[in-house]
Parts: sequence; structure tokens; C-alpha cells
Amino acid sequence: PPASRSPEINDRLTMETPDSRQARLWERRKLADARIIGQFNNTYIICEGNDALMVVDQHAAHERIAYERLAAARKNNARPPSQKLMIPETFDLGYRETAVISQMTDDLGTLGLEIEHFGGNTFVVKSVPTLIADREIKPLILEIAEAMDAFGYSPGLGAALDQCIILMACHSAIRARQSLSMNEMKALLDQLDQCENPRQCPHGRPTFVEWPLRTLEKNFKRIV
Repeated sequence: PPASRSPEINDRLTMETPDSRQARLWERRKLADARIIGQFNNTYIICEGNDALMVVDQHAAHERIAYERLAAARKNNARPPSQKLMIPETFDLGYRETAVISQMTDDLGTLGLEIEHFGGNTFVVKSVPTLIADREIKPLILEIAEAMDAFGYSPGLGAALDQCIILMACHSAIRARQSLSMNEMKALLDQLDQCENPRQCPHGRPTFVEWPLRTLEKNFKRIV
């Protein structure tokens, strides 16, 4: 005879309704299946679905996507896709920044950021992660140096490298007050839904907030 299911499984099967199955599906694809209403202040994506209104912070959402891509490459001991600069970028740093970055060249190389100490306070960047290929490099290097000086960097320290990845993700992300097309907003929501932690950016800020229809109707005194 077929094996009997445990009481707990039987209870779940008995209690599950089409509505609850739909709710579980919605939890998996909350954002990808949402209907986009538009963009507010060129910063927030407004959408609706499953009887809820959602507002997505486009910068925080894109930051989460970029962070997980960079972190996955590092976890797999793979260098993220990078782009050689046709003209290497040369700049000078201050004394403290030089002391930090000169120790970090090997570790930054594993993250796709190829930087060489050119002597004195001068550095040359030869390649950058594809995600930040269109961004200014020196501000990122300065922020990494400042963060690592405060963090207490030592070569190969995993927690320090994770902080570098967070900063790279932040610099690569779509900015607030940046206009997006409907297709760009849709792609962003699809990619966010595939993240392991789609609800928070790597700094811990929420990527989106939502209001169930019932909450809105209570606020407008339609129901009690």
C-alpha cells in the first residue's frame, strides 16, 4: 500500500486552497508579476499586484542586484567580468589613502579592479568591473580607502572584501532621479525578484515597501 503522509503534511494539504497557493506563488514572484504603474520623482517605481500597492526604491533595488552578482563571483572564486580601459586612468591619492590602497592591489584585482601603485602617491587603473565601467573610478577608490582605513584592512580579509563589494555595487547602481523606461523598470523588478534577499539593499535599507489594499481602505475609512 502507498505510504501514508504524516499528519502535518495532511494538514497542510487539507488547509491549502487555490488562494493560498496563489499567495505562495506571489511570494516567489512578487515583483516580476506586478503591474508597473509608473515612476515617481524619477526615483521610485510604483506598481501593484495581489491586492497591494508597492513602491520600489530603484537605487536600492539595483544595488542589491549588483551586490549579489559580485558576491556570487567572489564566492565561486571567479573574477567578475571586467573591462580593460583603452586609456589607463592615473591619479594621485593622499598619504593615508595611498597607505591603504597600496596594500589592496591584489585583493582589488580579484574583484575585477586592476590597479597598480605607480610610485609615490600615484596609482594607475587598467581595468574595472563591467558593472562600473561607465562610472568615475577615483571617487570609488577614495571611498574604499576611507572605509578600509576605518575598518582595519588586512590582505585577504573576507569581511573587508565584502565591504568593497558593497561600495562597488553602490557606485554601479542606477541613481535616484534617473528616468527609466517601462522596459528598464520591468527588467529591474525581474532581476530583483531573482535575488536571494530582494527586500534589502546591502546597506540594510528596504528595496521596497508595500501597502495591502485592506490597509489602504482602512486609512481612507472605507472599512473599519
